[in-house]
Amino acid sequence: MGGAALEAHAQTTLGIRFGETSAGGEVTLEPVYCLGNCACAPSMTVDGVLHARVDARRFDELMG
Repeated sequence: MGGAALEAHAQTTLGIRFGETSAGGEVTLEPVYCLGNCACAPSMTVDGVLHARVDARRFDELMG
């Protein structure tokens, strides 16, 4: 559903891998087993807020 592409985009854009924190300490990239939102995948959380149907453009907006 696009999760692998989103994962690659996130790591490239942020310059970090899963389990790492950005140089400025603003972002930590963590893998999760399940967000309970498969019907609207790919999903991610930012500051505890769930975001659905995230693509590269939406990821960039959320990180901006």
